[in-house]
Amino acid sequence: MKLLALTTLFSLLAYAAELAGKWEIRAESNDGNKHKVTLVLREDWGSWSGVILTDEEEIRLKGLAVDGDKLTFEVPTEEGTYTVKVVVKGDKLEGTFTAGGVKGEVKGTRL
Repeated sequence: MKLLALTTLFSLLAYAAELAGKWEIRAESNDGNKHKVTLVLREDWGSWSGVILTDEEEIRLKGLAVDGDKLTFEVPTEEGTYTVKVVVKGDKLEGTFTAGGVKGEVKGTRL
């Protein structure tokens, strides 16, 4: 039983390590605005942190959660807080973002 538990733990940690790293993110809102940023995810024994890097600033993510291949997080900005939900498939991710009445698509590729 202990061997099964350890095997499961190491499998989860190995998958989590695949999510960690730098991602090039492209987002397009329903009003036509396009954005390109870098998402940096870090994992330390099940504790996640991350930042969004833009040309002007580094924004610390809030509420970052990993559930299997699903990531959710919030990006606080002066315009409001963006809620992002994506699914990771290998070196790609896809999902959506919302902020107030603005919605859009998110696509990313591992750097």
